[in-house]
Amino acid sequence: MRHFNFEAIGMKYMMRWLRDLLGGEEAIHYVQSGDSYDYFVR
Repeated sequence: MRHFNFEAIGMKYMMRWLRDLLGGEEAIHYVQSGDSYDYFVR
């Protein structure tokens, strides 16, 4: 099974959505953490 970092797109959108929902009063930032999977090739 392969893994692609499509979650990052959703998290960037969620950051903007939360900021708008809270009225822009809270500091909300997207921090990219990199790939959490290790791949083994035989």
